[in-house]
Amino acid sequence: MNDDSESISVAGQTIDMEGDAAGVPSEALLIARHTANALRRRALLSANTTLVQRDPKDVAGAIALGFVLRGRGLGAADSWRLDGLLSGSVDELTQRLTEAASHLPGGDAGAVRVRAIDLAAAELAARGEYAAWKRRADRYFDERDAWLAADEEMRLTGGWRQRRMTMGQQDLIRATCALWEIDLPGHMLRGSAHDWLDAARANLRYKGLSA
Repeated sequence: MNDDSESISVAGQTIDMEGDAAGVPSEALLIARHTANALRRRALLSANTTLVQRDPKDVAGAIALGFVLRGRGLGAADSWRLDGLLSGSVDELTQRLTEAASHLPGGDAGAVRVRAIDLAAAELAARGEYAAWKRRADRYFDERDAWLAADEEMRLTGGWRQRRMTMGQQDLIRATCALWEIDLPGHMLRGSAHDWLDAARANLRYKGLSA
């Protein structure tokens, strides 16, 4: 299985999302790395774009919530910052809101929340990016573990193997070959593409954990 879209076990290895002696970066280190770039990324985002991927099946819900947030002065580029604010502990959230309220003694709860976001824009953007990435990684490894636990005969000889390669597989193969500076493997069906990607440990979103 390949992710078109984090302890985690995969291919006999364990990835500790909190960091370990093998050099896997912790949440704090990832936040520190991203903070330097957060303001630049925000400046590059227009009011109508976002780097956060949305499930197309939940567009109606996203739009309904978006109207409320938009009415409070937030734009699409604030999505990671809001995610970062909501990803902290209750105590941390309380502290941030208390500080923001001191700047807006006459503001309502919505205005205080927006002020809390603005007071730590770069940090919250980086934290939100990490939180969104970790949710995707958790889902990916859960699905992959379930896939590996499925019936072995189906995985090795099932009819799915003879179907056309998916667009996600094609994109991941091209990206992997470019990264390793190797030739494209040529025409493959879905099963052989899966085998090639699995052998290459080619989910690049999560392979870079120890980089």
